[in-house]
This record gives sequence, structure tokens and C-alpha cells, in this order.
Amino acid sequence: MSEPLGEQLLDPSTIATARLPGRLEKIAVNTSHSDNAKVNVVLDGAHVPFNLAAVLSDLSQEEKYRAPCIAVMSIADDKDAAGLLSTMTRHDISIIFTTVGARSRSPEQLKTIADTLGLRSIVMLDPLEAYQEALAGATESGAWVLVTGSLYLVGIIRAA
Repeated sequence: MSEPLGEQLLDPSTIATARLPGRLEKIAVNTSHSDNAKVNVVLDGAHVPFNLAAVLSDLSQEEKYRAPCIAVMSIADDKDAAGLLSTMTRHDISIIFTTVGARSRSPEQLKTIADTLGLRSIVMLDPLEAYQEALAGATESGAWVLVTGSLYLVGIIRAA
């Protein structure tokens, strides 16, 4: 009986370097907010609770992601916003809600849900301004930044 095709066909270096853009993509960003300051940023378009829980669990295995987190987040209208935000209550995360277009749920609505769950959050409509605010806050506090909830949002941030 033959073996099914799978990862055994890939050498270890290929497996180690394989990445999907916007999926657990880790970068260190130099900021203009401080000399030689780097902020750890993770781009992950997780838009369902299960995926976001897995991302946060995986990241918590690394020391640098155990610090407080500032998330920049947009969630599409057809996604489980309450479920995604409930996942975040188990972590030390504050959120900047933003929008990426007509499909996005209102950031004000998201803030209302977050308030109900006891999450700290603000609203900044422009995603690039929200990201810059997260970087500035992370530089000051030693936090890391998570861009999540939407692959569209991740795409905007990656292109900047």
C-alpha cells in the first residue's frame, strides 16, 4: 500500500520557512516613536473564534508574546464578533477597533460588545492611524501588537 502525499515530501528547511501571508506572520517593526525601539507585531487575519483562540494559544508559548497586547481589529458583519471578542477576554489585550470598508461591522458596535465583556477598547476609523496608535502605545508600554479579525485589514497593514 502506498503512502499518501504529504509533508514527508518536504525537507525540514522548507517546512521551517513556509509561511502564509497574514497567518501568524511575525515581524519586528522599527518605530519612529523611540530610538532603536522595535515592536513585536503579529499579523493574523483570524476571523472565527476557534482560529483566534489557536493564534493566541500558540503565541503565548513564546515569552515575548506573554506581555500585554494591543490589538488592531476589524470584523466583517457576517462574523461572530461576540465569539471573537470573548476569546480575547482570557488574555491581557486592549483593542483599537477600525474599519476596512462596507463589509466591516461598525467599530462603535464592536466597542459596545467589548465594553459588555469588560475589554478595554477605543475606536479609530482609519486602519493605518489605528495601527500607528497601536505601535506608539506598544513602544511606550512594552506591549506587542496583534492585527487581526480580517484578512482585508491585514492586507492594508502589510501594504503600508
